[in-house]
Amino acid sequence: MLAVHPVVPLVSLHNLNYIKPISPHYKTQHEAVKSLVDVSCLDPGRTLQQCICYERGPGFIWSVSVSWGYSVQLYPWAVAPKDLVKALTTFRSWRTRSLGPFTLDTRQLNLDWPCDLPVLFFLDHAARDGVNWNWTTTEYSRDLKQENGCKSPSFSEAFKVKTVRVKAPQMAPAEWKRAPRRQCCKTVRIEGGEILLVQINQCKPGQSSLSQ
Repeated sequence: MLAVHPVVPLVSLHNLNYIKPISPHYKTQHEAVKSLVDVSCLDPGRTLQQCICYERGPGFIWSVSVSWGYSVQLYPWAVAPKDLVKALTTFRSWRTRSLGPFTLDTRQLNLDWPCDLPVLFFLDHAARDGVNWNWTTTEYSRDLKQENGCKSPSFSEAFKVKTVRVKAPQMAPAEWKRAPRRQCCKTVRIEGGEILLVQINQCKPGQSSLSQ
């Protein structure tokens, strides 16, 4: 749910004592939530805001979904934006502990079929950009517990990425007083393909944020 937060500011989190840590990088829920709270101090308005872009290379296309300050989902195939904004069913209903119905759009997750799963990255480091103080740089490292069980060449290429580095301008509070929309982003692979660089910007005239 946190990976596909709607286009509204993050206000609060509830019932965290009843779920597993929100990030596999931490052993306790307190540590995991603290990382989200700490990064939110850098850019409160952007916290958990989803941005979608695509990386193309020789013989492959990746779909990249960034939840700022929390996680990155890298799909080694083309996924339509209308599907990327739906939450993967990694959770159950509160009272019945069943897989629905929910009050939000969801996508079924088949844990037994690794070729259906995205490559997951979680927040590892965050700081103000060293060049432009009004920008932030957040880095997300791959969940090392996730194994590449899919033999697709596109998956093998995706698993070469060790870090996703996201650069974004600080979101002005006035943004929420306008008609809210997702911002645009672009990607490029650097460091021999081990780092996927994502830059988030306001959409330019004629440019689509894809998820609108």
